[in-house]
Amino acid sequence: MPPRPDLFTAERQARFLAALAETGAVRQACARVGVSPECVYRLRRRDGLFAAGWDGALVLARRVAEDVLAARALDGVEEPVFFRGEQVGTRVRFDARLLLAHLARLDAHAERSAYGAQRAERFDELLALVGGAAPPAALTPPARSAQPQPTYPGVRPADPQLPPDRAVAVDAALEALPLRAGPRARQRCLAAAEAEWRTWRSTARAAADRLAGPAPESRLRTLSTVSTGALGAGLVASPQRVGSDAG
Repeated sequence: MPPRPDLFTAERQARFLAALAETGAVRQACARVGVSPECVYRLRRRDGLFAAGWDGALVLARRVAEDVLAARALDGVEEPVFFRGEQVGTRVRFDARLLLAHLARLDAHAERSAYGAQRAERFDELLALVGGAAPPAALTPPARSAQPQPTYPGVRPADPQLPPDRAVAVDAALEALPLRAGPRARQRCLAAAEAEWRTWRSTARAAADRLAGPAPESRLRTLSTVSTGALGAGLVASPQRVGSDAG
């Protein structure tokens, strides 16, 4: 059964990716946003943008795991000490084998990923895109654009799921100018392209900050939150009368 779009919304998808970037653990990220692992794995297979966000999240999680590993190596892990069923104190244990194994898995993913480093660096933009933000037309990611993307010998193509970076966007704007454009026109074009890219970056960062924060509480609709008129209209439109058997 495919993921229900009304449950696994674009915002919830982005919140899952933000949680995955913190933990690198799919089940923990799923538990945080209230979705099943089967649902997120299925969407990763079918949605290139979501898969790109997943890729970048795991590279970022690698850095988080490195920080945790360093802290545990220096400080150890405090655990309780019990005697005859009662906690009598605590002790510090130095054992990071499980975390090392987790870090090794993240290392392997980062080495396999062709775009992992770039996606980690521009993770805010991926979160914003997954969450439904739309970049300006000039910054449409290649995967969403109907225009063929230029390729250059010896140069790795840009990530198809990400908008052009600042340098590429500015060069494209200048190349679109007519040949007779003078220095002032080129300067205005350069300033406009720079401003458009900075605006998109600010928009993406604001969206990422919101999506990485606590999710808004959903308000359940009960009889007390439904107006009398709406309730009456619903009862009239219902094919069943109140008090009748369900069949």
